[in-house]
Amino acid sequence: MAGSIFLGWRYQLDDIPEVMAALTVLCHTPLRPEPFGLVLIEAMAVGCPVVAPRAGGPADIVLDGTTGYLVPPSDAGRLLTGSVS
Repeated sequence: MAGSIFLGWRYQLDDIPEVMAALTVLCHTPLRPEPFGLVLIEAMAVGCPVVAPRAGGPADIVLDGTTGYLVPPSDAGRLLTGSVS
């Protein structure tokens, strides 16, 4: 996807708000459903929309169409569509 940047694993508490605020959208792509999804909370706390699978914690955290988009798990096409909506 043109313009995409993969940040890799980051966990430096001092720069998380700055990094999240610089994003246009956060695509959450876990291999297995997560019970919570702290990265989603961090992104939404600075007003960054998220795209996440409708499974595990994200299904309870994200308000589909309001704070982000929920897509079927393991559906890369819908993940892409949700991230450009």
